[in-house]
Amino acid sequence: LFEHKLEPGISFDRIVIDGDEFAEAEEVFVRFDAVGSSNAHTVVLMQDGKVPRWFTIEVLALTGQIRFHEGEYVREEVDDADFE
Repeated sequence: LFEHKLEPGISFDRIVIDGDEFAEAEEVFVRFDAVGSSNAHTVVLMQDGKVPRWFTIEVLALTGQIRFHEGEYVREEVDDADFE
Protein backbone atom coordinates (compact mmCIF):
# COMPACT_ATOMS: atom_id res chain seq x y z
CA LEU A 1 0.00 0.00 0.00
CA PHE A 2 1.42 3.37 -1.03
CA GLU A 3 0.29 6.65 0.52
CA HIS A 4 1.29 10.20 -0.31
CA LYS A 5 -0.20 13.37 1.16
CA LEU A 6 -1.27 16.08 -1.24
CA GLU A 7 0.47 19.43 -1.11
CA PRO A 8 -1.31 22.22 0.83
CA GLY A 9 -3.97 23.86 -1.35
CA ILE A 10 -4.56 20.68 -3.41
CA SER A 11 -7.55 18.47 -2.66
CA PHE A 12 -9.49 15.59 -4.20
CA ASP A 13 -12.65 16.86 -5.86
CA ARG A 14 -13.92 13.44 -6.90
CA ILE A 15 -12.86 10.04 -8.15
CA VAL A 16 -14.77 8.09 -10.80
CA ILE A 17 -14.17 4.33 -11.10
CA ASP A 18 -15.96 2.40 -13.86
CA GLY A 19 -18.63 5.12 -14.01
CA ASP A 20 -19.28 5.23 -10.24
CA GLU A 21 -18.49 8.59 -8.64
CA PHE A 22 -16.89 8.87 -5.21
CA ALA A 23 -16.89 12.47 -3.95
CA GLU A 24 -16.60 11.96 -0.21
CA ALA A 25 -15.16 8.49 0.25
CA GLU A 26 -12.34 7.99 2.74
CA GLU A 27 -10.71 5.28 0.61
CA VAL A 28 -11.21 3.89 -2.87
CA PHE A 29 -9.43 1.01 -4.55
CA VAL A 30 -8.63 0.37 -8.20
CA ARG A 31 -7.35 -2.84 -9.74
CA PHE A 32 -4.20 -3.13 -11.83
CA ASP A 33 -3.34 -6.57 -13.19
CA ALA A 34 0.01 -8.06 -14.16
CA VAL A 35 -0.17 -6.81 -17.77
CA GLY A 36 -1.03 -3.24 -16.77
CA SER A 37 -4.75 -3.04 -17.42
CA SER A 38 -6.94 -1.57 -14.71
CA ASN A 39 -10.36 -0.27 -13.86
CA ALA A 40 -11.17 2.80 -15.96
CA HIS A 41 -10.87 5.70 -13.56
CA THR A 42 -10.32 9.42 -13.26
CA VAL A 43 -9.13 11.50 -10.35
CA VAL A 44 -10.18 15.16 -10.33
CA LEU A 45 -7.99 17.44 -8.21
CA MET A 46 -8.77 21.01 -7.18
CA GLN A 47 -6.14 23.67 -6.52
CA ASP A 48 -7.32 26.40 -4.14
CA GLY A 49 -6.53 30.00 -4.93
CA LYS A 50 -8.15 33.28 -5.88
CA VAL A 51 -9.49 31.39 -8.88
CA PRO A 52 -9.77 27.63 -8.18
CA ARG A 53 -8.33 25.32 -10.85
CA TRP A 54 -9.18 21.71 -11.64
CA PHE A 55 -7.00 18.99 -13.11
CA THR A 56 -7.98 15.48 -14.21
CA ILE A 57 -5.79 12.40 -14.06
CA GLU A 58 -7.25 9.74 -16.37
CA VAL A 59 -6.25 6.06 -16.31
CA LEU A 60 -7.20 4.13 -19.46
CA ALA A 61 -8.58 0.69 -18.58
CA LEU A 62 -7.17 -1.46 -21.37
CA THR A 63 -3.58 -0.23 -21.22
CA GLY A 64 -3.28 1.37 -17.78
CA GLN A 65 -1.92 4.48 -19.53
CA ILE A 66 -2.16 7.66 -17.50
CA ARG A 67 -3.16 10.98 -19.08
CA PHE A 68 -3.18 14.41 -17.47
CA HIS A 69 -5.76 17.04 -18.47
CA GLU A 70 -6.15 20.64 -17.36
CA GLY A 71 -9.72 21.23 -16.21
CA GLU A 72 -12.44 18.69 -15.62
CA TYR A 73 -12.19 16.08 -18.38
CA VAL A 74 -14.74 13.39 -19.28
CA ARG A 75 -13.93 10.99 -22.11
CA GLU A 76 -16.75 10.62 -24.65
CA GLU A 77 -18.37 7.20 -25.00
CA VAL A 78 -17.30 5.19 -28.05
CA ASP A 79 -20.07 4.15 -30.44
CA ASP A 80 -20.34 2.22 -33.73
CA ALA A 81 -19.85 5.37 -35.83
CA ASP A 82 -16.32 5.72 -34.44
CA PHE A 83 -15.32 2.55 -36.34
CA GLU A 84 -16.66 3.51 -39.78
